[in-house]
Amino acid sequence: MTQVTQQLDLDPRFAFGAESIEAVDLTSWVERCALWLGHLEDLSRWNQYFLGARRAADSGLGSLLDRLESGVIAAPKALYCFDRVYLGQLLREFMRQNPDSRAV
Repeated sequence: MTQVTQQLDLDPRFAFGAESIEAVDLTSWVERCALWLGHLEDLSRWNQYFLGARRAADSGLGSLLDRLESGVIAAPKALYCFDRVYLGQLLREFMRQNPDSRAV
């Protein structure tokens, strides 16, 4: 099963609620695969979300993503929080590239 998860780039925390793929029993695998096959359109939407989430994490938005996924930040507040994190990152990068701009 480890090879399957690597091939699919599957995170066992999200796919099964388990810390490792070794902790997932065969019955859970069979049930989850049947569920996925029965909802292929949802699987496609999940894949799009996953790719977008990975890009966000790779762009420095991992902490925001973690809070959204865990429910710490409610979905309606996501845009406000994104703006805050994103603009904060821009400001830090600007200050790093322009150290003379820092207030004294």
